[in-house]
Amino acid sequence: MEIQLSNSVSDEIGYTFIARGLKEVGSSPEETEQLQIRKLPFAELVEMVMNGEIKDGMSVASVLKVQRMLEVGFWMLDFRCWML
Repeated sequence: MEIQLSNSVSDEIGYTFIARGLKEVGSSPEETEQLQIRKLPFAELVEMVMNGEIKDGMSVASVLKVQRMLEVGFWMLDFRCWML
């Protein structure tokens, strides 16, 4: 999904992707980064968006778009997601 992050003041564009069949291989965060990675059911991720635990605009838009795609039968999947 292509998202215009702030089209009134910049031309920055963000992209989100759905990937399947991945495996965890570890991470190499920069010195100032603190990553907390959890594997959870997609329904739990949607709940976290809906109750305000996840507030990042790009994440919210992506999760809600995938939720809608599942509702209309775009995919017939039972999948888990990785949340950073």
